[in-house]
Amino acid sequence: PDLPDDVWALVSDFLQTAALSRVCSPLWHVLHLRHTRYRVAACDVDPVVNGLCGYDRQPPYSCVLRCVGLGKVHASALHRLAGLQSLVQLSLHLLRSEMGSVLEALGALKGTAGLRSLTL
Repeated sequence: PDLPDDVWALVSDFLQTAALSRVCSPLWHVLHLRHTRYRVAACDVDPVVNGLCGYDRQPPYSCVLRCVGLGKVHASALHRLAGLQSLVQLSLHLLRSEMGSVLEALGALKGTAGLRSLTL
C-alpha cells in the first residue's frame, strides 16, 4: 500500500469493516483488530474483554459482541470496556440475557470519552 497507515485506518473506519485488513499482509498488521466481531458463550465474555483491553498496540475502534445467556456474573466484565479510549462504536447482541445486569455494567461506559455509538 502506498498510503500512510493512518489514511488506511480512516478508510477502514469510514467503511466500518475489517475487510481491508484481509487485502494484504501490511494492511493486516495495521488494521486486523480495528473492527472486531465476536460470537461467544457467556462464560467466554471475560477472556474476550480482557483481550480487547490488554492489546495496546492497536486497540479496537469498533466492536460487535454476540452472546447468549449473559448473566450477572459475566455481565460485570462489560464495565471494563470503559477503559478502551479508542472504542467509538459498540454493538451488543445479547439473546436471553439478564438485561438488568447488562445495563448496570454498561453504566460504566457513560463516561467513556470516545464512545459515540452504543447499540443493544
